[in-house]
Amino acid sequence: MENEEELFDLEEMLINFSKDIEPKLPVPFEFRLYYREDGSIITYSCEELEGNYVVIDAETFASGRIDVRVVNGEIEIITPIFSIDKLVEATEGTACAVEDINIPVSNDHEGESTKWTMKHDEFKFN
Repeated sequence: MENEEELFDLEEMLINFSKDIEPKLPVPFEFRLYYREDGSIITYSCEELEGNYVVIDAETFASGRIDVRVVNGEIEIITPIFSIDKLVEATEGTACAVEDINIPVSNDHEGESTKWTMKHDEFKFN
């Protein structure tokens, strides 16, 4: 009989113990995309930070795309850009041997040299 009393006391203790513990409810949060005045991305976050943000869905948050911009409170994918880089002769840049652009030379090179720099052009597709 003593074991039954101990079991009853243990059950009562557990019931009373569980009454003292309040269940923790999930904290509500938002998926946010913070952006600059020009619409470019600062960061994706669930935290409350300073600055402009739009509330986004979980899928957009998980993708974490960097090729988007915020325009009038809406997310827009930036138009892809095609770019071309090429070497062009210039007054400043990397000095190379006149006979072969693949041979860089120092500034105190005694022979003839030509300076080259990189030119970058971008084209948008619509």
